[in-house]
Amino acid sequence: MTRLSTDGSAKKRNYSFVYIRSLGCLAVICMHVVYSALLLSKENLSFTAKFISTALTYCLMWAVPCFVMVTGALLLRPEKKIGYKQIWTRYISRVAGALILFVLAYRVFDVFIDREEKTVTNFLLGFKEIFTGDTWAHMWYLYLLIGLYILLPFYKKIAGASDGREIKYLLLVYFIFISLLPVLEIFELETAFYIHVSTIYPFYLFAGYAIASGIIKIKKPVAAAVFVFATALTVLITYFSLTTETELAPLIGYSSVPVVLQSLSLFALIFSKNGEEPAHMKKPIALFDSCGFGIYLVHMIFVRLILRYAEFDPYQYPWSFPLLIAGIALVSFVIVFLLRKIPLIKKFL
Repeated sequence: MTRLSTDGSAKKRNYSFVYIRSLGCLAVICMHVVYSALLLSKENLSFTAKFISTALTYCLMWAVPCFVMVTGALLLRPEKKIGYKQIWTRYISRVAGALILFVLAYRVFDVFIDREEKTVTNFLLGFKEIFTGDTWAHMWYLYLLIGLYILLPFYKKIAGASDGREIKYLLLVYFIFISLLPVLEIFELETAFYIHVSTIYPFYLFAGYAIASGIIKIKKPVAAAVFVFATALTVLITYFSLTTETELAPLIGYSSVPVVLQSLSLFALIFSKNGEEPAHMKKPIALFDSCGFGIYLVHMIFVRLILRYAEFDPYQYPWSFPLLIAGIALVSFVIVFLLRKIPLIKKFL
């Protein structure tokens, strides 16, 4: 989700990354609207409504991995020189500043909207939430970014010192141990073998770099076919999980095989070395993309206000879902666009 540019040279901007981030931003809003509506209304929904909502939520989980892949494609390039000072003063400070600003803002929001007792303790609770992460759920992404940035110098050394075969080996190891082997848990079979990493996200970081640099080449028709297959598989897994009440977490999370296949194939499908865009489309798409990080932070305020506090139930008017998603995206964009006019706030958005 971060708005990362190229190295500042005269090289033209690759709009492939703009497309991926913008599409991912819309997918996140759609996912949060549908999932929030599902949580608030699931006791009164038909099986069909539950199935469609759950399947749509799972089918959009490629968004965050694609954000991470864009970050890897841009920052792991050998020609992109990044020192420790730049990592901490530009990348980490920006995300950490946004984290502090919005966690505290959400705390104030909760105190007033949830009608909590307006005490100093309740307001100061936000500082504890910054550390513990006990804030609004979507903020996990900022903690993820900070963790990746902290280790970025070492990720860059790996990328710069490794040839194509070694990068492929690294990705294969990650995929097998973080994505594939956990599937065995569904059959109550756990392996004692593991590698010393805890999440799938470095895999996505290196995968974005590998595809963008040509280490991994996926033809567009193949990418399209894999994406359709992985999406269909996700729908089938969702249906099976709901009808049998079987716990299938290893097949529906960010590290699951279907999401990995979706993310890599969609990234490969959209990415182009040139990444050109007709002149009349450049400005609006780039402008939306430039506000993407802020939109991610702001949109949940409207999701909560409309669905939770105004108690609007979009399931009573199914046609309202696309209008609700588009409206939240538009209002969030306008607010972030205006906030970015304020120099101090623009630094974090």
